[in-house]
Amino acid sequence: MAPLRSGLTLLCLPALLSLPPAASARSPADADPPPLRLVIENHRFSPEELRAPAGKPIVILIENRDDTPEEWESLRLRKEYGMRGHQSGRVVIKPQPAGRYVFQGEFHAKTAKGVLIVE
Repeated sequence: MAPLRSGLTLLCLPALLSLPPAASARSPADADPPPLRLVIENHRFSPEELRAPAGKPIVILIENRDDTPEEWESLRLRKEYGMRGHQSGRVVIKPQPAGRYVFQGEFHAKTAKGVLIVE
């Protein structure tokens, strides 16, 4: 039986090689969006407004340029992330429906304010 199997493989090989490559399982439209970047400096968030697509995971890369600690938090998203001065961090948020999601710095709430707009 082995010679027959080898013969079939040799007969089918040219046909297999002539097939177009398989389509990718994920199209570019399905790809996760790039991370959003947020800086804390002088106890303020920059930019104060972030935008993300609805229904996709959201990643926010936060860089604290201040000497003092800060905690990024959003009550509506039920997320928080604390960091020391001159530390960076990453907040991962599950896909959200369209809407406005306020965030703030816990230690400097009067100045460290922002909004994530999901559309």
